[in-house]
Amino acid sequence: MKNKLLGILSLVALLPILVQATSLAVLDVSAESENVLSSSEIQYLTNVLRGHAIQTLPTTSGVSVVNGTTGTDVACDFVAQSKVGKFGSSLFISVELYEKAGNTLVTSFNEKAENVEALEGLINQNAPAFFRRVLEKPAALTLKDGEEIRRAAEKAGVLIASGLMM
Repeated sequence: MKNKLLGILSLVALLPILVQATSLAVLDVSAESENVLSSSEIQYLTNVLRGHAIQTLPTTSGVSVVNGTTGTDVACDFVAQSKVGKFGSSLFISVELYEKAGNTLVTSFNEKAENVEALEGLINQNAPAFFRRVLEKPAALTLKDGEEIRRAAEKAGVLIASGLMM
């Protein structure tokens, strides 16, 4: 009985692994062509998006916001990517949020404006609800995570079968 109790207590110590923090990479805004916006305007829009991610998803929410250059080289649960371009005489921005594990599009917004300042205003309107979607769709544990949990539980003397402790 004492060993079983110690095993259960050891499993409780594993709870931080079970309740994993979710990570979100906010990639740099990309431009459809070099003459759409200046590099400083693109960097500013990137910073506005990252700022909204950080404000909407504080560290107390269990989500860490990281920088990234491309979605394929970033180890994270979610990726936010965006692109600016021209549509007629207007500017547009397309922002997409993907869950990386299943390469699933979670949400997106597309806006067009007459100038970069108006485009920033539209980002400010849309970004908070956009980033809150990360909280609505928690990232699943990967097979690797489950295997690590099983090994740690076995080492602690606890059998995990079909989600039940025995």
